Amino acid sequence: MCGHKATGYTYVHINGERRYLGAKFGTQQADVNYNKLITTWLANGRQLPDDSKELTVMELCAKYIAYADSYYRHKDGTHTSQFLNVKLSLRTLIKLYGDLSVSEFSPKKLKTILNTWVKDGMARAF
Repeated sequence: MCGHKATGYTYVHINGERRYLGAKFGTQQADVNYNKLITTWLANGRQLPDDSKELTVMELCAKYIAYADSYYRHKDGTHTSQFLNVKLSLRTLIKLYGDLSVSEFSPKKLKTILNTWVKDGMARAF
């Protein structure tokens, strides 16, 4: 098990793929999710079932944060303010819908995120 630096979430590498466990690194929930994943993997002949290959919102966010980490930098190598904005914005998305598969994310859920940002003072009312 490893901890993703940008998000703090736990991931493992299985069959050459990075799999996020849906919990912060070092927590009891991460251990439970790890054991569940390994049990499923072993029961399926050391292969993950096809339905588990769908990307979760958390996995997509982690991929984008990794991209943003290299993209939003000044010439001297320090992060720009946009990088912090990305991380703060995605924190709400991960908190509310991190375990949800990307295909299940809907416009209604996006509106919930927008309303949360407005409530938290991170965006203007629309």
